[in-house]
Amino acid sequence: MHQAEFRISTMCYVLRVSRSGYYSWLRRGPSRWAHADRQLLPRIQQIYEDSHGRYGVHRIRAVLRRSGLRVSPRRILRLMAAAGIRGGARRGRINTTRADGSTVASDLVKREFRADRPNQIWVADATYVPTQEGTLYLAVIKDVFSRRIVGWSTSARQSSEMMVRALQKAISERSPQQGVIHHSDRGSQYTSTTFQAVCQAANITQSMGAVGGRLLRQCHGREFLCVVGKGVDSPATASVLRDAVGSGIENL
Repeated sequence: MHQAEFRISTMCYVLRVSRSGYYSWLRRGPSRWAHADRQLLPRIQQIYEDSHGRYGVHRIRAVLRRSGLRVSPRRILRLMAAAGIRGGARRGRINTTRADGSTVASDLVKREFRADRPNQIWVADATYVPTQEGTLYLAVIKDVFSRRIVGWSTSARQSSEMMVRALQKAISERSPQQGVIHHSDRGSQYTSTTFQAVCQAANITQSMGAVGGRLLRQCHGREFLCVVGKGVDSPATASVLRDAVGSGIENL
C-alpha cells in the first residue's frame, strides 16, 4: 500500500519484520480463515438485508445455523462491524409499577400456560419501540389455547387506557361466553380501577404474576415482539409502524 512512499526494507525495519518473512507472506496470499470470511460475509449481508436491517448477531446466527453453517457470535459480530452492519433498534420491555393501595389479584396461572379451550386464559403484556416521532408503546393480549393475539393497542405514552383498549378489542373480537382468566403482571396499568371495572363487566377474572414478568415471552415464545415494525425500515414513523404492527398481528 505504501510502497510508492517507502522502501520495503525501511518498512520491514520499522515494523520489525524480516524481508524474507514479508515476501513469504506475500506469496502465500490470504489465509484459509480470511478466505472463509470473504465467503461468509455476503451471506450475512443478505440475511441482514432480507430482514430489512432488523436482525442482529443472534438472529443472523440462527438463520445460518438452519442452513447448516455453525458460526460463533463473535465472528459474526466481527464481520458485521467490518462491513458497517448494525442490527435494528432494540425493542424494549415496559417497566410497570404498582401504586400503593391498589388491588392485586392472585396468581391463578402460576406459569402453567396451558388451556383446554379458546378463551380460557388470556395473557397480557406490553413493549415499546422507538420511532421517528418518539416512543410507540404496544399492549397485546394473547389467547393461550390458540396462541393468537386477540387484542392489541398502541399509544404514544404508557397508560392504563392503552391496556383497556387492548382488552376491549379482545372482548369485541372473541365475545367470550364463559369466564376468561386475564393474566398479567402487577403493573399499575392492570391494577387501575378503570381496567378492573372493564374486567368485571365482561365477567373476566384477573390473575397477576410478578411485576415485569415478561409473560408473553414465557408463554409460547417471543413472536409478539417480532411483529413490532416487521417489514419496515427502522426507525419508521409512528403511523407506518402502527400499520406494520396491525399487519404483522393479522398474519401471525
